Amino acid sequence: MKKFFWHIKNYFIPTVGNKYHPHFFRKQTIIAVVAVLVFLQVGYFVQTTLVFNKTGFLAAVLPGVLTALTNDDRATNGVGTLIEEPLLTQAAEKKAADMAEKGYFAHVAPDGTTPWHWLDLVGYNYSYAGENLAVNFTESKDVEDAWMKSPTHRANIVKSEFTRIGIGTAQGVYEGKDVTFVVQFFATPASGGKPASTPVSTKTTPTKTVPATELATSDTVSSNVLGSETNPSLPTAANNPIVEGLVSAAASPNQTLLYILGGLIGLIALLLFLAIFMHMKVQYLGVIGGGLLLLCLAIGSFYFTAETHVSNVDLPADSQATVSP
Repeated sequence: MKKFFWHIKNYFIPTVGNKYHPHFFRKQTIIAVVAVLVFLQVGYFVQTTLVFNKTGFLAAVLPGVLTALTNDDRATNGVGTLIEEPLLTQAAEKKAADMAEKGYFAHVAPDGTTPWHWLDLVGYNYSYAGENLAVNFTESKDVEDAWMKSPTHRANIVKSEFTRIGIGTAQGVYEGKDVTFVVQFFATPASGGKPASTPVSTKTTPTKTVPATELATSDTVSSNVLGSETNPSLPTAANNPIVEGLVSAAASPNQTLLYILGGLIGLIALLLFLAIFMHMKVQYLGVIGGGLLLLCLAIGSFYFTAETHVSNVDLPADSQATVSP
């Protein structure tokens, strides 16, 4: 073990053993770090353009991350935690699948089906319910941020009356692009009873169709969200922290890559500082030059990643919610 720490010290810190030339700043390591930077950028491109859009991977990891982010925002606003409800999840999955199959993005389907039809379909008895929709996102945090920037969606997320949540996703094509449809249902179970567990089929109640609520970005595929709520009374296992962390990282590749690059920049800057100032009498141009080269490459990679990801969204002035009669 002592020998191991000796090697680590020689690798990162200028000492007599390495003649004040840390191995980290030698040619072989610099080439390896550059290769890692290239690998990270290529991996990010492949994940966001192929893995997410061509497979159901994002659909598999997004709901849990969004639920956690939603509860984080509720806690920040002093509102109680939402409990995941299996029936709401089923309803959200059915609504998402319907949008993916028919290629629409709206609270009310082209055939007039309202959001609350899906709750009735799975037999969920509720006193109050809300719906948020999203499409064209690859970052789970962007979805939550977009919802929180919209007054109507934010109202659903921080509404104290809601106690249950269910999120469903589906892969489909929207406006000629392969996308992931996201449906978020909120609800309060009907007072005096539990949600029904036996799915039932009901007729769709006519309701007012609202303008499509869209959040568009300047990205190649616009980002859109919709929010809606209803109140029918007025006529909605311990997780492994390591697994949760991996899921969150996979669902937000841009943020994850920025964290990695930020850590690498900090490490290089610290090691360069130690290499220069721990022993001022012995300086190597190779150490200083190599360190500055690595630092510039890491910073350049960081800014490139940040600039190529567009997360700013705008909400049209005609954003509205819908209330059932």
